[in-house]
Amino acid sequence: MTTQELFDLAEFLDERIAYYEKNVTKLQAQIYEERCTLSDMKAYRIHIQEGIEANISSMESNTGE
Repeated sequence: MTTQELFDLAEFLDERIAYYEKNVTKLQAQIYEERCTLSDMKAYRIHIQEGIEANISSMESNTGE
């Protein structure tokens, strides 16, 4: 994936995570599946961030900066 695609995906995940945190945590009886989805999205967001950082590091190495 390109760095821009990773940034776009990260932005999408940030929006979905915010939605789930706002709406799921308000419920007194949280649904297990929704909590798992939120946890999975947060883990995937961390993975995407690592990909962004690796791409940027690679570009910096290739340009000699």
